[in-house]
Amino acid sequence: MIAIAKRLNRKVSAVITSMEQPLGNAIGNALEVEEAIDVLKNRGPEDITQLCIALCGMMIYMGEKASSPEEGMQKARTALEDGSALAKFRDLIEGQGGDPAIIDDPSLMPQAEFCMELKAWEDGYIEAIDAMRIGLASQHTGAGRERKDDAIDMSAGIILCKKRGDHVISGETICKIYGNDIKKVEKALEEVTNSVRISVKKPDDISLIKKIID
Repeated sequence: MIAIAKRLNRKVSAVITSMEQPLGNAIGNALEVEEAIDVLKNRGPEDITQLCIALCGMMIYMGEKASSPEEGMQKARTALEDGSALAKFRDLIEGQGGDPAIIDDPSLMPQAEFCMELKAWEDGYIEAIDAMRIGLASQHTGAGRERKDDAIDMSAGIILCKKRGDHVISGETICKIYGNDIKKVEKALEEVTNSVRISVKKPDDISLIKKIID
């Protein structure tokens, strides 16, 4: 992924990231909102948190609120740590007529009836998680559309409990799959199973941000 921000009197900046696996742990509408709230509470997954800080830092710099991308990133990091980012999100929800109570109680968002788990079939390291196949699996749950007139299940999706480079033991949960149609969940489980590779050797490069271009 290449995320780009631009302002006339400043250079174009880009953050080039790995797309060998999904960003963060959540795939699906309500699940991703809950994860975004966790990031704003400064307790989200490390990869998506660091990416958010990097992108926000670029935007702060492009908006001329910082003298460098690095200073912008520090401002973004501070906003997470002091709670001001979360407070602003609460304001945005209220301003659009939403219920800010979801920030403190995510169970107020749509909840799926069924959950199935993919278990590790052997000891080792997660060598790969095919992002394309995970996306298809998410679509199978009902979280995405196959055709433009398909209904979206806001509660459906996938939670990754393990990411590339993580160690697993046989029987340990790699991911959880949510949905309201058990046949769709089963189809998604099959797709997810084919997306994961386990190896005896830990992958060499598991970094998310590959390069920042000023």
